[in-house]
Amino acid sequence: MHTDGPNDRGLSRKHIMESCEASLRRPRTDCIDLYQAHRFDETTLLEEALIAFDDLVRQGKVLYLGVSEWTAPQIESALTVIRELGLRSRIIANQSTGIPPKPPR
Repeated sequence: MHTDGPNDRGLSRKHIMESCEASLRRPRTDCIDLYQAHRFDETTLLEEALIAFDDLVRQGKVLYLGVSEWTAPQIESALTVIRELGLRSRIIANQSTGIPPKPPR
């Protein structure tokens, strides 16, 4: 969900929390099974984003965390931060956008 405001994109705590609340409101549910962090955000501290995701897990609003379009070193950095900070959330999914397979002939 993107609009034109300065806090309407990226992985800032404000954007993560507001996006999660909007995602819960649309289908009128109280929990998201898998919350995906699309695209790594070079402008936000990784710790800020991961603590925000962890807060959502601790609040029971999110069960699992996933990423999309993150490189292996970015995921490795995130796992290191999660471990060092003792966060509850874990990255359990990675949506890769690599080169699509060729269709069978």
